[in-house]
Amino acid sequence: MALAENLKRLKKERGWSQTQLAEQIGSHLSHINRIETGRYNP
Repeated sequence: MALAENLKRLKKERGWSQTQLAEQIGSHLSHINRIETGRYNP
């Protein structure tokens, strides 16, 4: 769950949406969402 919390915090600090984060790291929005909601832990 630490990864999910870190993603949320960093996203908020930068003012990014999940879509913007996904674009920045070359991932898909649904992947970011699953990590942030705890449904997936890479």
